[in-house]
Amino acid sequence: GISLFLAITATTYFIIYTPIYETVEVDTGTPELTKWRLRLTRVSVAFTVPLTVKNPNPYAISLVGKKGQVVPEDFPQEVLGVLEKFDVTVPAESTFKYDLHLSMQVTEMSH
Repeated sequence: GISLFLAITATTYFIIYTPIYETVEVDTGTPELTKWRLRLTRVSVAFTVPLTVKNPNPYAISLVGKKGQVVPEDFPQEVLGVLEKFDVTVPAESTFKYDLHLSMQVTEMSH
C-alpha cells in the first residue's frame, strides 16, 4: 500500500530532479579581423572569435563572462585590449553559435 506508493513517488522525483550530465563541448573557430586602423603611434584592431557550444543535455545551460582585459605575456601591467562581457543561454540538446568580441589598441610599449 503506502510503502509502494512512497517508493514509486520517490523514484519518480529522483528521475525528474536528477540531471543527466553529459560533456558540453566548446570549440573556438578562427578569429576574424573586423576592424583595422593604423595611426601614427597606435594601431587599433577588433576581432570576432566564433564559439560553437554543443549541449547534449536535456536542459539549457548559461554561459556568462565578465568584461576582461587583454595583456601581453611579457608585459602583464600593459593593458592592450578588452574582451566584451557576454551572457548567453544554450538551449537543451542543441548546437549553439556565438561570437565573442575583442578589441585592442597597441601603442609604443616601453621595454
